[in-house]
Formats: sequence, C-alpha cells, structure tokens
Amino acid sequence: MGLFVDRLTLEEVRHWFASTAATDEGYLCAHFSRFVDTYRFAQAGLGGKPQVILDIGAHWLHHAFLYANDGHRLVCADNPITASNPDVKKIASTIGASLVNCVRLDKGDGICEIPDDSIDLIIFSEIIEHLAFNPIRMWREIHRCLRPGGRIIVTTPNSVNFRTVRLRLHQLIDEGFFGCPVDEIMSTGTLGHHWKEYSLPEILKYFSLLSTDFEFSRHEFIGTTDQDKAEFEWYLKSEFQGIDGIISGILRTMREQGHELMGDTILTEFYLNKKTRGIAIQAPWEPE
Repeated sequence: MGLFVDRLTLEEVRHWFASTAATDEGYLCAHFSRFVDTYRFAQAGLGGKPQVILDIGAHWLHHAFLYANDGHRLVCADNPITASNPDVKKIASTIGASLVNCVRLDKGDGICEIPDDSIDLIIFSEIIEHLAFNPIRMWREIHRCLRPGGRIIVTTPNSVNFRTVRLRLHQLIDEGFFGCPVDEIMSTGTLGHHWKEYSLPEILKYFSLLSTDFEFSRHEFIGTTDQDKAEFEWYLKSEFQGIDGIISGILRTMREQGHELMGDTILTEFYLNKKTRGIAIQAPWEPE
C-alpha cells in the first residue's frame, strides 16, 4: 500500500478510507491517536518482519489498516453485523484481510475456526471492558490458536484514572448509582457499554487466573496531557469542602498506595511462553 505509519496523519487516513469505502469517520477521528499509540506499542515486539495478526473486535478496520501497511497478514474478527457490512468487506479486501464472524464470542465462535498455533500476535484493543459474559471458553480458543512465543496486546481504559474516580464518586453521592446507569442499560446494545473497567493490577490478576502460560511482558499508560497533570496536582492541593474534599482525600490515599492515576488507557502485552497448562480455570457449571 506504500504508506508508512510513522508519517501518516489523520487526514491521510481519512482520505484513504473515504476513497475506498464508507466508514465511521467520527469514530476514526476520535480514536486515531489511540490506534497509532497501540500500533507503536505493538511494533516493539514485531521484530521487523511480517506476522499473522488476529484483531479481535476489529470494527471498521481502522486499527487493522495500520498493520496492513507493514505487510502483515490480518485476520479481523467481529460480530456478523460488522463483518458482513459491504463497506467493511471492501476495506478488508483492499488491505488483504480475512474477516471472521463471531456470532457468540462467549463460545469462541469464529475464533474456533482458526487453525492451532497459527497466530503470531493478537490485538485485543478496547474489548475486555465490553465483555458481559464469562470469558473462559473464548480464552481457550484464543490460547489454542496463538502459537507458542506469540503475544497478546490488551488495551483498556484505566479504571483508576483520577477523572474516572472523581466522576464515579460524584455519581454515587449525587445521583445514587455506580457503573452503568439503568436507562443506558435499557437503551444501548450490549457491546455499547463498559460493563467492567480495569486497573493494571486487575488486568495482571485476570491473566494469572486464566493460565500461567501467559507471562506479563510490559505496559504503558497513554492519554496524559500536561493539562491533566496540572489539574490533578491542583485538585490534590486544594482545600475542598464536602464531597470534593472527600474525593481529594481518596485520590491522595490512592496515589500513596501506588495506583497509577494518570493515563486514560492502559496498554499491556502478554507473552505466551509455552503451552503446558492451557486455560486452567473452569467455569463453575463446567464438568470437572
């Protein structure tokens, strides 16, 4: 395709998609910087050679597009509504990506059709917070198709970002709810919600419960601006009264305990060193 991601601008990517097929331009514009940050994070482990990449939750293929420019072979998985969209199919054909329909991701649908040990890298970007089901069967299929020595990149919102903590506590005190508002649950599709957001320690625990085959490699926090830092420090130093004073004290305590309160998004990498245990944990209803 002749494009180099390090020199790509949002306008160039918008033009490419506009000249290829219809797309969700608003989503592309809102998330482009995150796509590029995640791409650069993933690049550190790609070794400069083409690999087979499975993008789970590939959506409009905005993120996959960046990897296609480097000659990687892409397998893009999403729900049938997205994967069967004529514009998405045209984009996939243009970048040489295979599309996989995941009717029931909780059962590993679609992923179960991918051959054993055939994937070098799995991109699981901004997906884990949307899962409203027990994920064990899904992870069995992911573990099966990822080759030994393969990697998983997981990105997700940082649940203890100071803005998020402040918002949730205000919702609890001022409006009497925590998490998804009830009206949002009733009016939005299942995949539209962040059912559960994670901190970095929770992500590490999540993978340790799945299998000791997964080894944590590295992480980054992205999305912190100088304005964020200044606002956070001002908030901690100010003498607030009432709920804001309580929240300020909670944030100070969390920082003292070592929580990472900066960064909207966590980027993590897990390495599948070997396949000895598999996904060891079982759902309670499964037979021993």
